[in-house]
Amino acid sequence: MGVTQSKQKVLLDAQRDRKPPGNEADYFKTSQGMYLHYRSWMPSGQPKGVLFIIHEYCERYDKTAEEYKSLGFAVFSHDHQGHGKSEGERVYIEHFADYVSDFYDYVQFVMERHPALSKLPRVVWGHSMGGLVATHVILDSSKYAAQWKALMLTGPALEVDPKAASPFAQFLARTLSNLVPKFAVPWERGPARKFPLSHDDKLNEAFHSDPLVYHGGLRVRWGAEMLTAIARAQDDAGSISLPYILFHGSADHITNPDGSERFHKNTSSSSKEFVPIEGGYHELHNELPQYRDPFMKRSSEWLLSIANRG
Repeated sequence: MGVTQSKQKVLLDAQRDRKPPGNEADYFKTSQGMYLHYRSWMPSGQPKGVLFIIHEYCERYDKTAEEYKSLGFAVFSHDHQGHGKSEGERVYIEHFADYVSDFYDYVQFVMERHPALSKLPRVVWGHSMGGLVATHVILDSSKYAAQWKALMLTGPALEVDPKAASPFAQFLARTLSNLVPKFAVPWERGPARKFPLSHDDKLNEAFHSDPLVYHGGLRVRWGAEMLTAIARAQDDAGSISLPYILFHGSADHITNPDGSERFHKNTSSSSKEFVPIEGGYHELHNELPQYRDPFMKRSSEWLLSIANRG
């Protein structure tokens, strides 16, 4: 644990009785002492399976979560530390592994509240940076004694596109990470500020005007941790052996489709599928119908097939 994170944990531990920053029913407390915001979508009747979504900010997944709920899935999601309504310095992380640890804290929280769900097929869906986190969740599953039935990835951050993050910016992140970890590079605000998330202009406008979305420069420690995490995901791809499906828009300029293809070729799963969505941008779940519909159709079929395997 780094010095910065240690100081933060000491401060949080000293405030054990403090309340969450919002409605107490909408937050859980991590092992680091942070309150993270979460949401759940519970189906009527007996669920067929459990779906955990890993992303950045819950509200942007509401429509899709409702549709997966209608399939019979109990759906759960949380805002990462430093994102959305969760505590933590905006888009800062001391160690990428903290995202994984927070996620497993959330899984434990959910299972303690809903013990009957522990007997159902459990799937993790990771999107964008959340796709990288989800990959590490699977790579580290033995450490947490976790059992996952399957993995779904959409537009995962598995390769750095030089058009999105210049080689100089990558060098800067690695060089300054230990010197000034929280320094936000003012001219490097992330690929979502350079390229559209979707063909839906209203969605893009909503993203750029949303006060809960971080609009500042990328922090050098976060950038360095992302680069290291991407390298590990690709290097250890052969350790991925569970069933998975991977979607990527062919016109995605925020995360690189080539990284998804390379990862897919190197995994050892005997049940795996790579689904390119021709012409699709980054957020397939928030795309216009001609791109979203094929994604929703195939992902729904696949999720139901996983649930039916038991």
